[in-house]
Amino acid sequence: MGEDAWSWVLGGGEDHALVACFAFAAAVPAGWRVIGRVLDGPARVLVDGREWDGYRGWQSFDGR
Repeated sequence: MGEDAWSWVLGGGEDHALVACFAFAAAVPAGWRVIGRVLDGPARVLVDGREWDGYRGWQSFDGR
């Protein structure tokens, strides 16, 4: 397609998923998969340990 796949994964489409946060030491229930961590500090997205500065998709609360 000639497009950057990460742009579509992180900011495109109408994909929906159920996401939850569990305490760091908690056992993740069967059927759930760890995809990241929530840390103190400003909101940011890391891909393979590097800051993502690409398109982040529609921001429904501010109309962008």
